[in-house]
Amino acid sequence: MIYRVGVLNGDGIGPEVVPAAIEVAEAALLQSGEAVEWQPLPMGLEAIASDGHPMPDRVKAALGDCHGWVMGPHDNWSYPPEHHETRNPSGELRHQFGLFANVRPARAFDGLDALGKGIDVVLFRENTEGFYSDRNMASGTREWELTADTVITSGVFTRGAAERIAADLYGS
Repeated sequence: MIYRVGVLNGDGIGPEVVPAAIEVAEAALLQSGEAVEWQPLPMGLEAIASDGHPMPDRVKAALGDCHGWVMGPHDNWSYPPEHHETRNPSGELRHQFGLFANVRPARAFDGLDALGKGIDVVLFRENTEGFYSDRNMASGTREWELTADTVITSGVFTRGAAERIAADLYGS
């Protein structure tokens, strides 16, 4: 089987780190015998230049036909002002594809310095609610700016969203 993987370089350091990540993946693929067809797709400033939007519908459709994707960072505040009021590229993909769980393992390895020796934990963060303004505001993507020096943010955390992660993990 040949796996199709979308490649979204993104902005800033993305065009440097994404090709490096693919190079590492290619080395691992040589050892595994698996094959990947890399499908470059525009995102961020590149997509604004080519399609007029940081996450074009055609890119989302192409990603839907992929087995996975590699996505670099994006810098949505460097986009033209008309794109500041829309969901950023990663938020758009989380909503489009229902990516509701952010799973982050953390482990201290023997022989390496660590703040906590023997740590082996996995953190689960609900990815469709929380403190990101593209997920919890009634309209727009900004929080409440009281003054130029003070912004208030709020987070929405519902039982249903948290239980969805647990159900997905434990099949209940």
